[in-house]
Amino acid sequence: MGLSHQQKKFIKKNIKGIELSKIATDTGLMEQEILDYLKGIWKKEKYEKFVLQLNNTLEINDGFGKKDVFDFKSWIKREKYILLGLLSLVLFAYFNGLNNGFVSDDIGSILNNPNIKRFVVDAFTIAGIVNTFMLYIVYKFAGASELAFRATNLLFHSGCIFVIYLIFEKRFSKKLGIIVATIFAVHPLLVESITWISGGPYARYSFFFLTSFAIFILGKSSRKTTVLSSIFFILAILSSEKAVPLILIYPLYDFVFRGQNFKLKNYISYFITAGIFSIAFFGRIGQRISGLQSDYYNSSSTFTNPFLQIPIAITEYLKLIIWPIDLSLYHSELNFSQQEYLIRLFVFLIFVGVIIYSYWRIRGKNFGLMIKFWKAHSISTSEVENYKFIFFWLLFFLISLSVTLTPFGISWIVAERYVYLGSVGIFAVVGLFISRLLEVKGLKNYVWAVFAVAVIALSIRTIIRNGDWKNEDTLWTATAKTAPSSPNTHNNMGDVYVRNGEFEKAVEEFKMAIQINPNYADAYHNLANTYQQMAEFNSENSNFLQLSIDSYNEAIKYNPNLWQSYQNIGIIYFNAGDYENSIGFFEKAFSKNPNINLAYNLALVYSKADKPDQAKKLLLDILAVDPSNQRVLELISTL
Repeated sequence: MGLSHQQKKFIKKNIKGIELSKIATDTGLMEQEILDYLKGIWKKEKYEKFVLQLNNTLEINDGFGKKDVFDFKSWIKREKYILLGLLSLVLFAYFNGLNNGFVSDDIGSILNNPNIKRFVVDAFTIAGIVNTFMLYIVYKFAGASELAFRATNLLFHSGCIFVIYLIFEKRFSKKLGIIVATIFAVHPLLVESITWISGGPYARYSFFFLTSFAIFILGKSSRKTTVLSSIFFILAILSSEKAVPLILIYPLYDFVFRGQNFKLKNYISYFITAGIFSIAFFGRIGQRISGLQSDYYNSSSTFTNPFLQIPIAITEYLKLIIWPIDLSLYHSELNFSQQEYLIRLFVFLIFVGVIIYSYWRIRGKNFGLMIKFWKAHSISTSEVENYKFIFFWLLFFLISLSVTLTPFGISWIVAERYVYLGSVGIFAVVGLFISRLLEVKGLKNYVWAVFAVAVIALSIRTIIRNGDWKNEDTLWTATAKTAPSSPNTHNNMGDVYVRNGEFEKAVEEFKMAIQINPNYADAYHNLANTYQQMAEFNSENSNFLQLSIDSYNEAIKYNPNLWQSYQNIGIIYFNAGDYENSIGFFEKAFSKNPNINLAYNLALVYSKADKPDQAKKLLLDILAVDPSNQRVLELISTL
């Protein structure tokens, strides 16, 4: 299709004052189409001089005798003050959380992880190999340092901010880049992915994807650019399987902003990568579902009605972005009346309607072209550019969340870490709205003032939220205020009360967790632990020990693999001198988790029960693995 009169006029008017890529965006043409047009209307000498200047402006030596399209060092030098300003905002917002303790999953993945001292990978952890490697490297050089692990998260968050600014500054405008990157730098919804060490994978895969995307849209079309972009996309997937659907972003960008038809060969490296890991991911869905049911003792159907799930999830994310008050690790308060659901459904339909309307506008209000989505459009105006922007970035938001919106019960309905990357899409649309307000005569100073106040308010909320993650006690106390119907919340609050010696309150919390979820084995186990501690402080009341045994048995009933419950019943019988019963429970514990400590404890019970041969066999097995184990040597010498 030839160029329209409007496109030709725009090119002639702006070719000397605007970058070729910007003209391509504003006209909806490919850069090569513009060059072909210029070649046809200019003299050969003028055209060749223009192309030479274009190359000298955009291409630099990469150190291998070849040329690349973007001088990153020059850009850093030119934008250094803005980048330093963004970095200062990040440090201001997150500094108070750097020395927070290990909380929640951090304890199991770092403090109690026997494999953290070595780099271990298997077929089931390949999708998280980057995270495994990061934990290994940080631990190797800094040990169990909360500061080191959290600083790593902050480093990737800063990287995301810089790449976001790069994309918007180079592709759209400096003003828009500043607005979007600033909001992303300080928004409290993102705290869970940064201040919580275990939320770090979301910042990591986002950084790798954004870098891949930046190379894709800013680099010239070449094998080197494709390979480099693909490498970062692979790193994104190796950080999280949630990066797989992001493959759709590349052709979507070409379709919307470059006016290119979809051609599989242009994205073959991305699709091969995504395809391989999709197979691995879908192969693990059953394991993931079983793991969630085992961890959270939910025996209900794993299928979630998408007509309920998706509108609720999307509107909840939008609410948290606009009004980030009820931030929580557990978003359990998602049960709504029919009227409340209909309101959310209405908001969701408006959101979808904006996407459809934007698509209709960029297709020239032509329903036929809307249906033929595989065919690119060729016309563009400044008004249509706004609709392109809105259409692309709202879809970016949805695509980034797509894995978590499946109805198979493989994820929480809402989790703040899920929307870390997707929030860029909403921030972009908000940024577009702000930038348009800045163009209104007489409003500029007022808009910047309101924006500054909003950034300060968001930063303060982030600082406060960092305080919620300071330690286990502050985290679960804060979570109890926002997620009172979650059994996990009450179970964790019980732990808080136990640590503070308030056993009766702890019992109430554990019972509340069990009332909400009668299959909750961990709550039964923790209730039993509490009764056992109460028995130690009330030795004259033997009823606590029996309550403890009963609760441990309930825990085993709902989770037969909970070896700690077997062990603790064994300890109770051992302390009571009932060695025969003690042996039975220690043997069951050891069969579930054959480790050195349990082997030693079982050997000790055997020795007390006058079974030296069985005790000696276990002790010799331990010495075969750990010949210098002093307490084993001492015990075996008494047999």
